[in-house]
Parts: sequence; structure tokens; C-alpha cells
Amino acid sequence: MKIKIFQILALVLLLVAIPCYGMAANSRSDMKRAEKALAQSDYQTAFSIYQRYAVDEKDPLAQFTLGLFYENGWGKPIDRKKACELYEQASAGDIPAAAHLAAECVLAGVHRPSAPDDAAALLEQAGNQGHYLSFCSLGELYMKGQGVAKDPAKGLEFCAQAANQNVPKAKLLMGQFLLEGDPAIRNYGEAINWFQAAAQDDLPEAQYSLGIMARDGLGMEKNRQAAINWLEQAASQGYAPAYLPTGQLYITPPPGAENLQPPAEELAKAYLWLSAAKNSASNQDRADAEKALEGVLKTMPASWAPDLDQKVAQHLAEYPPSKQ
Repeated sequence: MKIKIFQILALVLLLVAIPCYGMAANSRSDMKRAEKALAQSDYQTAFSIYQRYAVDEKDPLAQFTLGLFYENGWGKPIDRKKACELYEQASAGDIPAAAHLAAECVLAGVHRPSAPDDAAALLEQAGNQGHYLSFCSLGELYMKGQGVAKDPAKGLEFCAQAANQNVPKAKLLMGQFLLEGDPAIRNYGEAINWFQAAAQDDLPEAQYSLGIMARDGLGMEKNRQAAINWLEQAASQGYAPAYLPTGQLYITPPPGAENLQPPAEELAKAYLWLSAAKNSASNQDRADAEKALEGVLKTMPASWAPDLDQKVAQHLAEYPPSKQ
């Protein structure tokens, strides 16, 4: 059986987010055998090895990996509480990914009463150990005053540490904090800079945000074409929130346009993205898409529909709405 996506993620965490331990040769051999078994979906073999080292040796790497078993239901029922207990045990052994996941558990009160102050300490620990994205989660706590004294500027500084380490998701979060966060730290110009940096990493959420800012004139002059370009990039990657605004812009005439009828190519693209929105958006967006489609169908030749519907179906098959 081919390795699943979540298994790849787990193995990446094991390889890049965990320090080396002075294991004996036989221990290292056992761990490699466990990793190979996990990659081959031989859950029973992998679990038995990790459990032995987690229980008998109190090995933090094994504890963390057992947590992933319970988190993802690898060969056993999902048990989030047990996973969280194991993550917190592993965090004491300087496993940065475990500290981050333990912080999420502690914040949500999964395996013990919610303790935002403990969560903040775990996130700072994970960030200092190299799991840089944890600094953005810690920054969010500072922005909310959750477990720490409210200090939006300090929260932004924490997240900037991760963004400056070239972590794509951190760049996105910096943009979102600066666009939508506490009024004390909002800065549309800086938000654009961070969104552009994240967009270069091909994050559709950043492309979407740039499109909306260009459409609405936030931090820049309104620019219909720039908005279309950014939004369509996001939509092409299956980012469902971009479908409706992309389709709407294609049927919105440019400022000063004499002809209110969209060119044929733009009319077809409007139909494509509005149809995608109709099939995957939330209730309100779906209703808006259906209403806009009614207008498109009044002017679009009916003969176009079969080919365009096939393209929509192909796109949604590649990016199923339930998985977006």
C-alpha cells in the first residue's frame, strides 16, 4: 500500500523536528524498523515497537509517534485524549512538534482542564526549539490576551520570528494579522508585503487576500485586473472562497467601460467560476453564485454550456469540495 499523506507529514516531523538522541545501535535499528513498518502501513508492527520504547524506555520520540497513532487512527480507534497525553509527555523530552501539539491540546482542554498559560509556555518552548510556526500561535495568544498579558505588538513580533525564517504559513499569518488583527497593529501596506511573500510560495490563501485587497482598494488603488489575476490563481488551486469573487469580477465591467457586455472569454470564465462556487460554496455564496449565473445565462450562448460544464467537473474532481 502506498504511504498516505498524513504518514508523510508524520515522517517529515520525525526527521526535521526532532533532535538526535544517543541511542544504542539496536535501539536505532528498532526505530528504523518501526519507521519502515509505518511507511508500509504495517501499523501493528510499528505500534508494538514504539509502545515498547515509550513505556519501557520513556523515549520521547516513541511517545510522540504513539500520539500520532491515536490522533490519526492508525490501526486503532482515534483517541484524541490519549494522543494529547502522549504529546505532553514527549514535550518534556524536547520534541518541538510534540510541544506544539501539546499546546493545542492544553489550550482546548482535551486531556486536562484548559490552561492557556501552560499552552503559551509550550508554544514558546516549541518555537525556541526550531518549530518556528509555534511563534505565530503564541503571537495569537498575545493578541487575544489568552494565557498572557494582551500585547498585539509583541504577538506580531513573535510571528515575525517565524516569517523571517522563511516559513510560508508564517508569512501568510503575518499578512492576516496586519490586515484583520487588532487595530493597534493593522497596516495594509505591510500586510500586502507579507501576502506577496506568501503568494510567491504559492499559498492560495495569500493570493486570495491580495485579490480581495486589490478589488476593494485596501492599501492600494482599486485594480480590477490585478484582483482577477490574484483571485484566479487561488481559484485554480481549488481554493473555494475565491470562486465566487473571481466569477463576479469577470462580469463586472472595468471602470469607464462603454460596453457593459463582457467579452466572450470573460463571460465563459465567469460561468466557470460561478458554477464552481455554486457546487462548492457556503449557502450564502451559493445563492449569490446562482443569482449571478442567471444573468450570465441570459447572454451566454447555450451551446457553450456542455464544454464549460465538463471543465468545471474536471476541476472539482481534482479539488473535491469536501476536501477543500
